[in-house]
Amino acid sequence: MTILPFKLTLGEGVLAAAPGGDPNAENSLPYIPGSVLRGALIARYLQNGGQADDTDFRRLFLRDQVRFLNAYPLGNEGQVRMLPMPKCWVREKDPDQQAGETDETYEQRQRQVFDSRISDPPDPNKGVPGAFMWLDSNIIHTRSPGYEIAIHTARDRERGRAVPDNPNSALYRYQALASGQQFAGIIHLRNAQDADLLRPLLDKGELLLGGSTSAGYGLTEIAPWNDKKGTAAEVAILAQTPFTVYLASDAILRDADGRFGPYLVETLARQWNTNLTVEKAFSRMTWVGGFNATWGLPLPQSWAVQMGSVWVLTSDQPISLKEVEKVVNAGIGDRCTEGFGELHINPGWPDNLYLVDPDKKKKKRIPSPDSVKLTSQEAKLLKQMNERLARQEIDRQLVYKASEFARRYRGRLSNSQIARLRLRIRHELTSKKPAFQDFQNYLTGTEKRKSTDEQFRKSRIGNKNIREWLKDLTQEPAGIWARLGLSESEGEWGPATGPRQKIFLGATPYVLDSTLAHEYTIRLIEAVLTQISKSKGGRDGK
Repeated sequence: MTILPFKLTLGEGVLAAAPGGDPNAENSLPYIPGSVLRGALIARYLQNGGQADDTDFRRLFLRDQVRFLNAYPLGNEGQVRMLPMPKCWVREKDPDQQAGETDETYEQRQRQVFDSRISDPPDPNKGVPGAFMWLDSNIIHTRSPGYEIAIHTARDRERGRAVPDNPNSALYRYQALASGQQFAGIIHLRNAQDADLLRPLLDKGELLLGGSTSAGYGLTEIAPWNDKKGTAAEVAILAQTPFTVYLASDAILRDADGRFGPYLVETLARQWNTNLTVEKAFSRMTWVGGFNATWGLPLPQSWAVQMGSVWVLTSDQPISLKEVEKVVNAGIGDRCTEGFGELHINPGWPDNLYLVDPDKKKKKRIPSPDSVKLTSQEAKLLKQMNERLARQEIDRQLVYKASEFARRYRGRLSNSQIARLRLRIRHELTSKKPAFQDFQNYLTGTEKRKSTDEQFRKSRIGNKNIREWLKDLTQEPAGIWARLGLSESEGEWGPATGPRQKIFLGATPYVLDSTLAHEYTIRLIEAVLTQISKSKGGRDGK
C-alpha cells in the first residue's frame, strides 16, 4: 500500500454540504469529503492533458485501485492529520471539588477523560468537546473547524433584483468552512506505480472544492505534505482476545440482503469468515448523500455509521495480519474510494487520558508592528488602508449623529432657507478664505432681516437656536470629533497626540487632522439640513 499525503489551505470558504435541513440553507460538513477531493483532482488531471477515456484515468478514478480519504484539520502546528473524536471517550459532568482537594488536583480531575472501553464512566457524564483530536502521549488536543456564514439572494434576471412572490427569487443562507484553515488529506494506492501519475496532481497549485464555486466559494491551495505521525502498524488478532475497531470516517454498510444499517460486525464477520462477539459498542447513525457534478444530480441518500464509532469485539478464531491489513487498506462498506469506511484496528490509545491544559496551549508569536519592515510602496498602501478604515468608522458615526440632531430639531425654517444654508456650507469645501468665514458672515447677516431672523430664533436643535448651533460648529471645527462621539473612549479615539484612529493596521494610526475636521464639519451640517428638509416635506405632503 502506497500513501500520498497532501495539505489543503482554504483561500475561500468551502461548501461541502451535508444532506437534509432547510431547503434554503446549506451547512457544510466539518471536513472535506474524499469524493470532493477526487472530483477536484479529476479536473486537474484533465487540465494537464489527461483523457477521460484512457485506461489510466479509469484505473485511478473509477475503479477501486485508489482511495481518496477525507481531509481532516491539521494539528500539532501542521504535523499531524487529526481524526474524529472517539465516541467512547467521556468526561465527568460538572464535578464538585471535594473536601481537602487541592485546586491543582481538582483542575486535573476536570480535564480527565474516561475511556468507556476500559471501565464504566462516571455518572453523570458528557462528551469530549471538539469534532477532531490528536494525541500527544496521553494528552488530548481537540479542535472544531471554523465556519463563516453568508446570506445570498436569487434575483430576477430581467429586473436585476429579488421580486416578492416570484419563485425565481429566494433568500439563501450558507454556512461554509471558513477560509484560512488547513486540512490534510491522504490517498491510498494499491499499485505503487500509480503514484507517479498522481503525484503531479498534488504539486502546489489551486483547486476548486465543493459547491457554489462561481459565487466566491471553493478556492483552495493544494501542496505536498509530510505526515510526521505516519500510519500505525496493524497486528494480528488472537482468538477470544478483545480488540477495538475505530471508524475514522462514516461507513455505508449493508446486511446480507443489501439493506443499509449498522452492520459493521456482520460485515467484518463475512470478510474474515469468523464469528464475532460484541463486548461493547459506542456508535451512532447518520444520513449521507453526495452530488454528481457531471450528471448535475444529487446521489441517493442512505444510512451510515457515524465516524468516531467504536466497538470492542472478540473473535472465535485467530485473524492473521494479512487479513487485518486487507480490510484496513481497502476500507469497509460502500463508496470506500470516496473516503467512506476508513477504520483502524486497535488504535493504541493510552489508558489515562487528559484534555490539554488551556493555560499550556502553545500560542503563535505575533510579531509587533514595529518589527515589521515595509517597503515604501507597502507603507503607502498601509496608510491608505488605515485612512479608509478610519473614514468608514467616522461615516457610520456621522450618519447616526446626523439622524439624532435632526430628530431634536423644532422650528420654522422654510425649505428655501434650508436650501440656501446647504448651498453656503457646500461652498466652504472650495473656499480659499479662512475656515467658514463666508458661512459665518452669512449667519450674521440673517440677524439683520426681520423675517429671516425670526425663523432662526424660533428654530432650535436641542436647547440652542439653530443659528447658534451652526456658529458653534463652524467656530471650532476641531470639536467635531466630540460631537460625533469619537473622543468618548480615551483609550481608543482619545487625544493621545491629537485624535487618533480607533483600530489601525501597522504601527502608525491615521491622525484626524484639521483638514479632516473641516471636511466632516461640513458633511455633518449638510447631513442634518438634508434630513430636516426631508422631514418637512414628509409632514407637508410635498
